[in-house]
Amino acid sequence: MSSLGADKFAKIFLFGDSLTQQSFSPGGWGARVADHFQRRADVLNRGFTGYNTDWAKAILPRLLASREQADVITVLLGSNDAVKEGEYQHVPLDRYAQNLRDILEALCEQTNISWPLNRENERTSLYAKAALSVGVEKSVDTVDLYSAMVKEPAYHKYLSDGLHFNAAGGQFLAELVIPKLELHLCNQKSVFPHWEDAARLLNVS
Repeated sequence: MSSLGADKFAKIFLFGDSLTQQSFSPGGWGARVADHFQRRADVLNRGFTGYNTDWAKAILPRLLASREQADVITVLLGSNDAVKEGEYQHVPLDRYAQNLRDILEALCEQTNISWPLNRENERTSLYAKAALSVGVEKSVDTVDLYSAMVKEPAYHKYLSDGLHFNAAGGQFLAELVIPKLELHLCNQKSVFPHWEDAARLLNVS
């Protein structure tokens, strides 16, 4: 049975660092999310290359003040926090975890994404575990991207430079994220009727 469909688009808000900023590049995970939810949701990219959680937390109030209410939000942060101690972007592990808590508390309904393999695996794994722990603490859905990539025997095939995703990596992450988003948007119908029913349902002769 045909219907007029939904009367508005859902909104998906992508928040993070360069892994989010570049996600709308050809084959990127954000572009794949937008393609999957076409006619159902608008996908807003709010990624900031080079940002750590200190800076992301600082700009979040202004981002929240300037956007319409999102239906679901992804948070992908930590790659820059995990650089070596003494480097400009480094954030200590305990402060990183607290920053994530503060960020998630500032958001309503969201999907928290643990971030991928980069630089030194041992240190990276500590930050990934902290992200997952905060996600559980705050009762948000999590994607353990780090563990998923570690299981891959040649995970570098998903990366263009050791950190950022290539097209294969974009597909890899999108396939992890989209099922989580569907949990929140499974009842979101396409907006407006299918073209075969448009004239009849929109009363256009």
